[in-house]
Amino acid sequence: MTRPRFVTLARASSVVLIVAALALAGCGGKSSSSSSKSTTAKPAAPSASSSPAAIKAANQQFQSEVTVVNAARNTFTSRADPDARAGNIAAFQGDAAQYRTAVFNFDGAIRKIQFPSTLQADVNSVLDANKTLIADLDAVGTAKTVSEVNRLNGRANSDFLALKSVGNKLYRELSTMAKGAGP
Repeated sequence: MTRPRFVTLARASSVVLIVAALALAGCGGKSSSSSSKSTTAKPAAPSASSSPAAIKAANQQFQSEVTVVNAARNTFTSRADPDARAGNIAAFQGDAAQYRTAVFNFDGAIRKIQFPSTLQADVNSVLDANKTLIADLDAVGTAKTVSEVNRLNGRANSDFLALKSVGNKLYRELSTMAKGAGP
């Protein structure tokens, strides 16, 4: 007898930028498909200064937080895959809950970084994507059947890829600004 396999988030790149994902619950968590009402994440604190030192500090802080959330993502994928293959919903949900906490913490950390004001739209996009991913992971945690986990995980995977896209954009733009800020 074979057990059904979960559609795992692990199928997305294991080392990815999950900038928005770590803010799931902190952003009020709402799935992109759960409501037609549009909300936006609370913007991160605007930068008081776009000085070279402030830009470099923001870049360092952001890169540090991305490293932490990527490590959480890697842990999730390495643990969730065996749980999914075994059909162990409870263990998979525990893995998803730990990852969700990391995304939530990431969201909170991003909100404390003083990004240059020219990047605020990108920061808000990351925060919105985090909110959506957190809501997806919350939903995975309440699933009762393998088919429901598969469906919700498919949605989370899609939303993770959207987060990865906007997160990578912010990462590149901030890194470019920091390089142009001089030594």
